[in-house]
Order: sequence, then C-alpha cells, then structure tokens
Amino acid sequence: MFLREILDINKLPIIESTDLFSYLKKYLDRKVFQERIYVLTDMDYSLQKSAAKAGVSAIHRLDQQNHAILLDPKNSAMNLLPKYALLAKVLGGTYENISHISLGEKNTLSSVKSTADMLGIISGSGIREAHTKILELLQAHALPLDAVASALGSGTLFAGVIAGSGCMANMALRNIVYVYAHKKSNLIAQHVLSKISHNDEHYSRRIFLFCGAKAAGNYNALHLAYLADADGITTAGAGTNGEFSYLHRNTPCKTRLLVLPIEGHNEQLANTQYLSSHAATRDFIYQLGENEKLEAALDRYISTEPDFIDAHLTLTALIETISSQESYVSKAHDILFRQLPLSNDSRRLKNLEEKMNQSVVLKATRRYLKIVFQGMQALASSPTGSINIWYSDKATNSVHFASPWELGLMLENNKMLSNAIEIPETEMPELPLRQQVAKLFKDGSKCWNTEFINEMHAIKHRLGDIMITGF
Repeated sequence: MFLREILDINKLPIIESTDLFSYLKKYLDRKVFQERIYVLTDMDYSLQKSAAKAGVSAIHRLDQQNHAILLDPKNSAMNLLPKYALLAKVLGGTYENISHISLGEKNTLSSVKSTADMLGIISGSGIREAHTKILELLQAHALPLDAVASALGSGTLFAGVIAGSGCMANMALRNIVYVYAHKKSNLIAQHVLSKISHNDEHYSRRIFLFCGAKAAGNYNALHLAYLADADGITTAGAGTNGEFSYLHRNTPCKTRLLVLPIEGHNEQLANTQYLSSHAATRDFIYQLGENEKLEAALDRYISTEPDFIDAHLTLTALIETISSQESYVSKAHDILFRQLPLSNDSRRLKNLEEKMNQSVVLKATRRYLKIVFQGMQALASSPTGSINIWYSDKATNSVHFASPWELGLMLENNKMLSNAIEIPETEMPELPLRQQVAKLFKDGSKCWNTEFINEMHAIKHRLGDIMITGF
C-alpha cells in the first residue's frame, strides 16, 4: 500500500513504530483501523506502546513473553525495586494481553514426528528399540578421534559424534549423551576427547552427540536425542529446558540433564531454578556445585551409572505428546483472535507489569542509567572534554555539561537530578551506585589513568550485576 517499488528484502528500510501507526491511521478508514489492526509481539515494548498511543484496542494487542519467569507475582513489591527497571521496559505493561511462555507448558516438538517417521519409529515402538536404532546410527557417524582433535583445533563450534570404545557393549543402557551448550560445547568436547583417549571407564561406555548441522548426517541431532530418551548437557535456554520439562511432564521420561546456565544471564538462572524445583524435573537435574570446575561437574555427571531402559516401555506416550496441537502459537492465536480468557497466572503477571510500567522508581532508575552510560561513553572518548547527554529519546537537543566534574555534581545533587530525570525531588529513589558514579565523574578530568579506567569498568560491571535484564 505504501511501497512505490519492489524492495530488496536484504535492504529493507527501517520504520519507527510511531511512524508505522501514523501511516496506518492516515491511510486506513477509521472503522478498519479499529476493527482489523492486531498487534502480536515478542517482548517488543516500543511497538506495543506506539500501538496503544495510536488507539489500537488492548484486546487487539498481545505480547508473547518468557522473561516474566523473572518476576514474583506473589510479592509484587519485590518487582518494583530499582533492579527491575530494565526488565520492566522489556515486558511492556501498556495494557496489552500477554501470553506467558511457561517452561514445558505447550508442545514445541511437533517436528520430531518427521524424524521418527524417517527412522520407522512409531507409537508402539519400544523405547529400548528406538534407543538401539539411534545408537547404531550415531556409531555409524562417529568421527575418528584425530578428526575430532583437528575439528576442535580449528576454533569453530564443534558438531559431531564422539564414541567411547565400549558404547555398544550393552544396548540396554541409556548411554547416549547429547550436548547443546553453545560456547561451552568445545570445552566439553575437549574434555570428552581427553577422557576417551585415555580409556576412562565412564566416558568410554558413552556416545556423545554434539548437536549442530550435519552432526548426524541429515538427521536433526536434538530430535534423535529425544527419540532415544538420551541424557543431556545444555545451557539453560528456554528452548531445550522447555522441551526437557515438557517431556518429563507428559511422558515416562527418565533422562537426566546437566544444566549450565550462561554466566550473568538472569533468565537462564531462573530457568535452572524452575527445573530444580518443579516436581516433574527436580530429580533429574544436575548443576555445577559452588566453585566447581566444569570438568569436575562433567566427571561427576558421567560417572553416574547409566540406567537400564525398561524393555516393556513404548514410545506411545512420546508420540502422542509430540503430536499434540496445544502449542504456544495456538495459545497466542486464541487469546488474540478468540478472546480466550487469560489464565490466573497470566492475569496476575499482566497486572504486575502494568504497575511496573507506571512505577516512578523504575522510570527514574532507567533515566538515571541512561545518563550514566552516556556519560561513561563520553568520558572514555574524551576524559577532559565536555559531555552532551540526551535525557530521553524524544529530546531534540542534548544537555551540555562543560566537564565530567559538572555531570558528577548534577548526579549527586537531589534537586538537579530530579529535574533531569523528571520526577519530584520528594520521590527520588535510592539509585544504584549513585555516590560511586557521581564521584567517578567528578574525579574523571583530574585523574585519568589505568586505575581510573579499571574503576569505571568495575562500576559498569557492578551495575550490570545489580540490574535484572532477562538476557
């Protein structure tokens, strides 16, 4: 409607969300705009906010989100602390409906059925039969140990099969281990290679599937792992953790999981805590112990005796479970287009997010952090020069500070700072590391050296640790 020529999909123009809805209101009949515009987002605050301001009905707007696992709906005051300021902006709270993606609640594994069909695995197939078939397939794709060493030496993310010499000795044992651990994958592969090369008794009886493209020929590696009822080693992303939870909730699944949350990733820590506490999964979760090295955790995990797979168990429950039509997509569709009522949990989260969006404390904290990080960036490029700060995205002109010292003075003065972040002085919250930050800028122009630079990086890192970001 607005395009005057065919656009190159690789060079699509960027449009601001406010402009998008301005164009829609300009070119669409009012009735059409009110009745036929729907907004579905995946934690896109800007788009939801612009849609709300343009007059798109709240019931025509839906945000799918998984970061809400970081909130405490039973203690709403906790979520209004300054550390939640950035998360509040991600979650929205502009009165749109929400579709909370709870770990393991819905089916995301429907495509596994196609892999089962390729292998001739059907509903009545025995779990041991499927495990044996996949074990033989993986053995056929196993790389020679020198090829594994060469691949690891290349520095690229390793994907492939590393087989212990005794992995085929007892086909009734659950001895397949899949690995989907992103940046830790190569460290794990290096340790596995070393142990197998030295004929470690525990590692040598296992076969390790490092997931990735062509890891097992044309088969999807994760699909093979799920069909084989294999143990796993993964990071704590919502994808693999949600699938692990879903299978344990709905099938007689006995697989274990060593969970390695990415350091500093708030949502992954929350996912790990969820799996460790939920009745369906808590007995199957392994984690790094306090101050435990990755290699030690791997040894502890792999040294545990593999289970015997019950010869009487079939894949009937698994095939039914992965064939379920209850998906997160259908849930979002029904809320948005069929006005399906929100669950009690989603309704509580929706109300909480609206409170967070309106919180003076959280708004003040975001504006304060915006000033601080702009100031640090300017300080790093010109320690003694002037600093220009944009207090908001809407500002047409920056606020000029003649020196870092002047910015530090503003940050430590309640009246000046309250004017800058546009909140009443009487409502000024306790802002993260405020005094240390103010001192940093006041000292900036007179003691710029390695020690000062290290201190600035340390403060930036501490601010990152304090704030709950969700990613």
